[in-house]
Amino acid sequence: MPYAYDILLYVGRQSEKNAVPNFTVREYELIDEAKKDLEAACPSKISCADIIALATRDAVFLSGGPFYPVLTGRRDGLVSNPDEVNLPGPTLSVSQAFQTFRAKNMTMDDMVILLAAHAVGVAHCSFFLDRITNFQGNGRPDRTTDPAGCQAKEDLWCSQCFQS
Repeated sequence: MPYAYDILLYVGRQSEKNAVPNFTVREYELIDEAKKDLEAACPSKISCADIIALATRDAVFLSGGPFYPVLTGRRDGLVSNPDEVNLPGPTLSVSQAFQTFRAKNMTMDDMVILLAAHAVGVAHCSFFLDRITNFQGNGRPDRTTDPAGCQAKEDLWCSQCFQS
């Protein structure tokens, strides 16, 4: 059975990597290159999911986080359909996001680990702008955030974001 993070499947032009939630994923070329080299050295032993898991572990470590073991042996899936990518979006509350994970037999710890792993790197304004300017359509920032921090973040990040 493919794992939830087997997003990089190379079946034709339309695959899970073409799904809207994956549009912000960059550097597929590096993963393709690593996969090609690994397949030449040891065919059918390392999946794209393993490459991502190992690269994520190394990125966490290189950014000051802990080094942790990564079990390999995942299999690349045989089917890849961009319409079947169902990831919780950034506008969901914690309880709404957890419902999505629980439906996949995952625990709260699983959700926290996976979401935290996706917090390393760059976030695009479109994923959080509503939270600091118009949370749930109320015209104000999310009340659980620091208002001064929201204004500073909006001024710094989003002015740059909308210029590009």
